[in-house]
Amino acid sequence: MIVPVVAEEIAKVACYDTAGIEAGSIPEINFKGYLLRNPSTDINIDANSRVPFAHRLALIPDELYKSAKKSCRGLYTGINQSNKQCAMDLQAFSVCTEKLNFELILEPQCRPSSDSNSKDHQKNLLESSEDSQFKLNLIHLSLFPKLQEPGLGFPKFGCRDYKNLLIHVWANDDNVQKALHVHNVREC
Repeated sequence: MIVPVVAEEIAKVACYDTAGIEAGSIPEINFKGYLLRNPSTDINIDANSRVPFAHRLALIPDELYKSAKKSCRGLYTGINQSNKQCAMDLQAFSVCTEKLNFELILEPQCRPSSDSNSKDHQKNLLESSEDSQFKLNLIHLSLFPKLQEPGLGFPKFGCRDYKNLLIHVWANDDNVQKALHVHNVREC
């Protein structure tokens, strides 16, 4: 969480010392994205950096990286579909990285798929699983019926979203709100 704080301090200097920027004593910085906790700076830069990034982390083989770099000419977005080798390389890249969470590379991909949000599908998946994490999810599913609400999704146990989902269910429980003396507020 240090990036937003540092970015704010730099932005303050940039706002108050425009003479320093114009004179060149303070560098001009493009803050696009940093004020929003750096969600994205430039779509082409961000998307085109994924292949080299995956290679530097040894997530894709050297051969695939070299082939993609050569066939795609270092540009991995908006490719010409007639460039078959580039398309094949990017397909192989997708297969190698499909389970990665590029936003938080050290964490698992935790987003629930949109077609697996139904209560029956979730229960079938959980009941047929030998994985203890899924069995724990099934226990929570039975303890918290609100987890079964359509559209909420069902993140995997151990993922950040799982904790957030439990907090959402807990905080919106009528008994919890009553115990905390939460009152409904009507907008005027």
